[in-house]
Amino acid sequence: MNAKTLLEWAINHNAKNQTIEGFWEYFNKWRVEDRSDYLDTFYGKLYDEFITVEESQINLKLRFGME
Repeated sequence: MNAKTLLEWAINHNAKNQTIEGFWEYFNKWRVEDRSDYLDTFYGKLYDEFITVEESQINLKLRFGME
């Protein structure tokens, strides 16, 4: 797959926004379902407005010999 095809796929499937939305869904689920781990990780001092999610690259990884 060449870079142009990968970029077209990412645009057609809204990959960037879906990935960012997926991050926030997982983050919020973790905060609610495993509250003690969340608080231990951030010492109870993390506010969502201080978190930014940005894309830096898109990758295609192919593994040969996998069934």
